[in-house]
Amino acid sequence: MLTNNIQPATSFKSQFQIEVASMRFFSILLFIILSASTTVGHAQSNDQRYEELITQADTYFESKDYINAKAAYQYALRMRPEEEYPQKQLKKTVDILRKRFEKSSQYTQYINEAEKSLEEGTVDQAIEYYRMAEEVLPGETYPSEKIGELQSALKQQQEREQAYDKALQAGEKYYQENNMQAALQHYRIADSLKPGVNQTRERITELKSHLYEEAQKENNLNIALNNAEYFYSRKEYRAAYAELEKALGLFPENEEAKKRLAELKTLIIRQEKYDSLIAEADDLYIVKDFNGSKRKYEEAVVLRPEDPYATEMISRLEKSIGEKNISEEKQYENAIAAGDQYLKDKNYSMAEKQFSFALRLKPGREYPQEKLEIVEKVEGDYRALVTNADSLFEKEVYEKAETKYQEALALFPERSYPSERLSQLDEIKQKIAGKKADEEEYRMLIDQADQYLRDGNFQHAIAKYREARNIRPNDTYPVEQLDKINEILADRAAWKARQDAYDSLTQKASLFLEQKLYDTAKKYYQEALLIMPDDRYVREQIIETDSMKVRAIRKKEREAERKQIYEVSIKEADEHFANEEYELARAAYQKAVEQDIDEGYARQKLQETNAIFEEKQREINQAFEEAIAEADRYYQSKTYDKAISFYKQAQQLKPEETYPSEMIGQIKQTIEDNLLAEVNSEEVVIEANADHKFNFDPIPVRERKDNYIIFTATNLSGEDLKVFLNYGKDQAKNGGLLFMILAGEESQEMTIRVGTQYKWFSEDNNWISFYPQGGKMKVSTIRITKSE
Repeated sequence: MLTNNIQPATSFKSQFQIEVASMRFFSILLFIILSASTTVGHAQSNDQRYEELITQADTYFESKDYINAKAAYQYALRMRPEEEYPQKQLKKTVDILRKRFEKSSQYTQYINEAEKSLEEGTVDQAIEYYRMAEEVLPGETYPSEKIGELQSALKQQQEREQAYDKALQAGEKYYQENNMQAALQHYRIADSLKPGVNQTRERITELKSHLYEEAQKENNLNIALNNAEYFYSRKEYRAAYAELEKALGLFPENEEAKKRLAELKTLIIRQEKYDSLIAEADDLYIVKDFNGSKRKYEEAVVLRPEDPYATEMISRLEKSIGEKNISEEKQYENAIAAGDQYLKDKNYSMAEKQFSFALRLKPGREYPQEKLEIVEKVEGDYRALVTNADSLFEKEVYEKAETKYQEALALFPERSYPSERLSQLDEIKQKIAGKKADEEEYRMLIDQADQYLRDGNFQHAIAKYREARNIRPNDTYPVEQLDKINEILADRAAWKARQDAYDSLTQKASLFLEQKLYDTAKKYYQEALLIMPDDRYVREQIIETDSMKVRAIRKKEREAERKQIYEVSIKEADEHFANEEYELARAAYQKAVEQDIDEGYARQKLQETNAIFEEKQREINQAFEEAIAEADRYYQSKTYDKAISFYKQAQQLKPEETYPSEMIGQIKQTIEDNLLAEVNSEEVVIEANADHKFNFDPIPVRERKDNYIIFTATNLSGEDLKVFLNYGKDQAKNGGLLFMILAGEESQEMTIRVGTQYKWFSEDNNWISFYPQGGKMKVSTIRITKSE
């Protein structure tokens, strides 16, 4: 049922008494004016006073202030009873007032019927009564405001019904098309629009069960991909790139690996560009080229906005640029001095930066230009050395190439290219040295094996030939020699049995190793080693078996850790999702996705949550814009209480937006600037069902039209509290309003518009009272103000 907010408690049944009181007030005022005029030496003639009264009465009549017009015409008629004009105007004015009294009664009847229809839930009938009241008194804003509120509420209710039907139809369409994920998303939207419908809930349960069963079937675990994801999460992009290259070497058609590899290429290029910009910015910062350094840091922030270093350096530079005010001449001299020192130290890159900076400061100076020519010559020497070194490198003249790279590095130690080339040369030399060492070891083993064979020591000869075979598997000589020994030992049954046992044990060990039964494999290798203690192959296999076991244990531990994180994250995410805490659910589902344990379910839930969250945000944005539009409309019409109400609604929808609070502050400042009366400034506790009155001097008539009562109230009852605010003069009550104070211990600043009530601006009200129904309240800082 649609309900009202603040309802006027004043009826129009005593309009005649109001008019009489107003005329009495105006009569007294005119009497004072006329008396004053007579007392001051009869400064004006009766003719002048009569003309002034007629003029004033006509002015009131034209402005439709018929009460004061009636009083003015009556006083003019007393001065000149024979005049027809005031008699005619007085009759016309009285006729108009009589019609207004009749309309006021009809207006009140329609308003009461509308309120009654609202209580009975017949909104359309209420709108019709408000329209009838609006037609009776077109100048009253209350009916149009209520019509707008009710039409808006009906529109929202209709839109929600339409959105529910649309979501339900889309969900059923996707369900028939077997697109269960999309179907679940739309059924959830329908459930959020109209909770508790069994058909929707049952279909959601069915879809969730189906998607969960499908998700359980998916398992895309892959060692290289897991390692790549691990390095990727640590932002070790090159290591992740290497792992993905391994994965593509094993599975060239793996589309996920290809896609991730392409992403990583972009990230690596971006990282390298970022590092380069940071290095340039740092160098410029060192030479105090703050503007140039700031531009480089700003370029770096665009590439990696999440990295705080560049942002912090920009803040530092902005402060430095603002605080450091060194003359260009001084900067020039410092740059020249620094450049000379760098040139003396053969740090040509830094020298170039300093002299270039000096030349930018003083473009016409010859000295930095001459120094830059020296640096350029060194740059040419550097390029020639690198070109020569690259040529020697390609021709595999490594020692001379190394010398040239070292000479180039001596010229520019900070440049990475010579260092990288020297590192490559080190690797090449190590490989050459390794090959040479292998060759020497191979020759030594062959010599030893041959000697053992000549000595008839077949066991040691076999061991050495096998070691040699391991170093050079493609060389036939060790194999031929082993075959020869086997032929020699063919008649030696004991040796053959020993060899057979060795082969059987090593084969079993290899089989168990393939099955990842490391302890069993090691046991068989150790038994084989007892048969042939000098066998190098078995010893290496034992070491490798231990290493594989350790790696398997570590992998299992990592998988267990990821699984635990995944399960905890999914549990938290599902709980947040069930509680409609979609932002927290998004973060938890994202964390689960990063573990790559059950990617299908987690990603599906993340997409679903993102869709719901975005829809909620769109609804919030729409509601915010509508509240702002309503608030702005009331603000333009200077209906500040309703404007504040809608600005507060917008503020609750989007607390991060500053516009609503700024507008509330502006309204409060406007009201504060137009303060008319300070009624109370102390805290007063008012008991339940008790009327507490606050007195004040009457507000001048000309200031009453757009009045507001502003006060700070605290609900002390623990439940929402209904409060009657009444006002009156002396012992008479002239009107009032009803408002609510929400439950809570915090004080609430209330703004109540009373200027639209007839008896407020027509009577000399001198008291305000509060009557809390059913609970205690505390009130303070009661003020009366007006709009601009």
